[in-house]
Amino acid sequence: MLYNIIGDIHGREIWKTLIKKDAVNIFVGDYLDPYIDISFEQCLQNFQDIITLKQLNPQSIILLLGNHDLHYFDVGEHYSRYDYDNALTIRNFLCDNIHWFHGIAYSIDNKILVSHAGVTLTWLVRHGFSADDEITPDNVARHINNLFFSDYMGTYYWDSLENFLFNSCCDPGDFIGDSAGAPPTWVRPATLIENNVFANTDYVQVVGHTQMPNIHKVDNVYFIDCLGKIPLNSKLPRSLMIADGKFANI
Repeated sequence: MLYNIIGDIHGREIWKTLIKKDAVNIFVGDYLDPYIDISFEQCLQNFQDIITLKQLNPQSIILLLGNHDLHYFDVGEHYSRYDYDNALTIRNFLCDNIHWFHGIAYSIDNKILVSHAGVTLTWLVRHGFSADDEITPDNVARHINNLFFSDYMGTYYWDSLENFLFNSCCDPGDFIGDSAGAPPTWVRPATLIENNVFANTDYVQVVGHTQMPNIHKVDNVYFIDCLGKIPLNSKLPRSLMIADGKFANI
């Protein structure tokens, strides 16, 4: 099986050149809040194009959520570039299409965990992961996604989103994701490396969230948020390919 993992979108259309028809294509979230001069209408249409792609290819497109998506659910905190003027429209769009999203994390063959920012051991233990369960990508992804969707009642709110708020999950005084208690949509690379839920194992995490000049690996974590950093004439890979459990283009 071939997997193609695409980093943070932020309104960019470059994903259209990265989709692989013979692969399972995984988006790590952050579809909104562009860094560059992209209008709201363009950004929302781009997001709609991604949803349409999912609708037409439900088995080969996996959509995960990032912090720049979650903050439109009126959860009490707003990250950089939050679109106050269009927040309600975005929130309604997300809620109307939430059934097309896989959740927060995705496991590939119980070997690789894909999420927006990564999973720390501290966060997982604090949020009810059973001591009886083995810490594997399958079990971790299942727990996180169940936690996320458990209190969704078909209305425009989640009670369970309190589990993902950095001010209730991070350690005291941390507002930027630098503590071991930061959630899978917010934790920053240095902390993830130090408190990796899969430390000293053969399991791998693939994450976006923090901009990088290119796709690279630190220990057993691949960082792929590079769509806005690689020059157009570069031959560096912009998405991460996994073929039969092996990283094919890095």
